[in-house]
Amino acid sequence: MSYTFESPDLEILNLFIEEAVESSNQVEKEILKLETNADKSELINDVFRAIHSIKGGSSFLGLVGITKLSHSMETALDSLRKERIEISTEFVDCFIEGLDLLSSFIYDIQDKVNIINSEGIDGKFEIELKDEDKVEEILVKVQNIICNEEKKIGEETKDNKNQDEFFFEIDPKVLGEFKEQFITESLEHIERVENDYLVKLDKNENDVSTINDLFRSFHSIKGVTGVLLGVLKEDNHCLDSAKDISLVSHSFETLLTIIRDRNLNFKKENIDLSYEVVDYLKACISVISGISEVVIPAQAIREKINKEIESLSNDLLYSVKECSEKKNIKINNESNSDVNDEVLKEALKKETQLQSIRVNQEKLDKMMNTIAELMVTKNAFMHVAKRLSLEYDIPDLAKEVKEIGASVNRISDELQNSMMSMRMVEVKTVFQKMPRIIRDVSQITNKKSI
Repeated sequence: MSYTFESPDLEILNLFIEEAVESSNQVEKEILKLETNADKSELINDVFRAIHSIKGGSSFLGLVGITKLSHSMETALDSLRKERIEISTEFVDCFIEGLDLLSSFIYDIQDKVNIINSEGIDGKFEIELKDEDKVEEILVKVQNIICNEEKKIGEETKDNKNQDEFFFEIDPKVLGEFKEQFITESLEHIERVENDYLVKLDKNENDVSTINDLFRSFHSIKGVTGVLLGVLKEDNHCLDSAKDISLVSHSFETLLTIIRDRNLNFKKENIDLSYEVVDYLKACISVISGISEVVIPAQAIREKINKEIESLSNDLLYSVKECSEKKNIKINNESNSDVNDEVLKEALKKETQLQSIRVNQEKLDKMMNTIAELMVTKNAFMHVAKRLSLEYDIPDLAKEVKEIGASVNRISDELQNSMMSMRMVEVKTVFQKMPRIIRDVSQITNKKSI
């Protein structure tokens, strides 16, 4: 199945990839400890949170295959956490199989995004998840394991339910848990925004770290809202408020992206607008939690956010035009609107591009060799300075050469340290795959791993 995205989605996709890779690595490391660790409750919670994070991001992006797979894995973990089933080798094998498939989906997305970033493709593009048909196989395996384990410990099972009903028919109790989790997480982020981040930005409008924290909080609110939207039915009274939260947080996240990527100050107008957004989100959450029944339309607050986005975009266009005039770049008045759009588009593209690049290792090695030659050559300055002072009796020139040599020595040392840090690889990456390899070998040889 193919999923269609547009260029503005690249940043969100990159964030999802980064979080998903980190979460999947954590899951693989923790799930292998479940077979041997006596205290499993904390491990299960850690794995559950990591899978839940992946599900939230995939649900927001509309990646159905990843959402279904992560949801089934989360369901199995929830049964394990509530002691409806027990950990078994069959459970771990199935879970690892699902995790491998999940990781392959993430790398499919990463490969496509890397191509888009390197080639600078603009407009719509498609991402295809290979082996997505295997998701159904994993769903059946997980369902069978849960049913069999529940039978073993004497709990009632629901054999008459088909696969889709098992995973996607949410009973009121489970839906209540989703809503409670959404409300708790959202209010935690809102409290930090209201009582910490905005207070700091009111005192220091150029606090880059706090602006990043503010962005992450709204991104997280949007993510947990996406999870809630994935389980709400069309006739649920909370649906409209959840959709409004998603729309408003997405619009405000766009505004924060412009401010952050262009290194703009967080002005008083932005502070006031932020508090308005926070008040609106709290009103929507009150409806979802049942405290209030008044549904407030999102149109008014979204218009304010979009007006600010348009204002910042116009400021960017003006600065680009002003720069062009200084460089004597003439713009044809007849096609002024078309040129303006193109200039704005190009400027925004340059402002929002990723601050990292992929470099061939061969080029790094060549640069390392060049720096090594520079390290040898720098010693010649001290030798020349010594000769000028002793053999030619020119102490002033010798001192000047020595100072230049010291400067070259400092620069070459910094170059060498920077290059060494770029070529370094964390040693944990070498060993973190060993528990998985050991387990696979023990399964093949039918021997216990120590």
